[in-house]
Amino acid sequence: MRELSAKTSFLQVGYYLDNWSFIKGDIRGDRDEGFYHAGLGNVEEKIPFVWAQRDTGPLVKTLVEAEAGVNLLGYSELLTWKEYMQMWGRVLGVKLGGDCGSGYKSVSAEEIKAGIQGPEEMKMEALESMQYVQEFGWTGGEPGVLHPKDVSVSLLAVPMRIG
Repeated sequence: MRELSAKTSFLQVGYYLDNWSFIKGDIRGDRDEGFYHAGLGNVEEKIPFVWAQRDTGPLVKTLVEAEAGVNLLGYSELLTWKEYMQMWGRVLGVKLGGDCGSGYKSVSAEEIKAGIQGPEEMKMEALESMQYVQEFGWTGGEPGVLHPKDVSVSLLAVPMRIG
């Protein structure tokens, strides 16, 4: 087994940019009061957002061409939730709500779970994922995790900043 693991590389994929369109309750609010992401953590924490349809291919290609043993955090850009929501609001032309109009609102675990639409299992998966990242970080504190800049990933999407 150790022989095989020495030949293995890993891609830890970041938070999909379009999760908001699939996870009902990830982004909350309305056009009048404004929209916001409801989260548990620090608004200043950088999240590895990935434009999966565009950037997963170049990330995997880099791993295939690299020497074995690479553990890569795959993302298009590191953004805080506030930065992401500012971009999201500009692209969709909508007002942001949340804490001080930042597009982010810190809420309790119970509020996270109550706001997600879907079966209980989906609510728990979303909540437990948020709690894990808040406690251990996106990669769980695993040593040696590389970022795209560390392995010269080419052809990633242009930075997602708009305006």
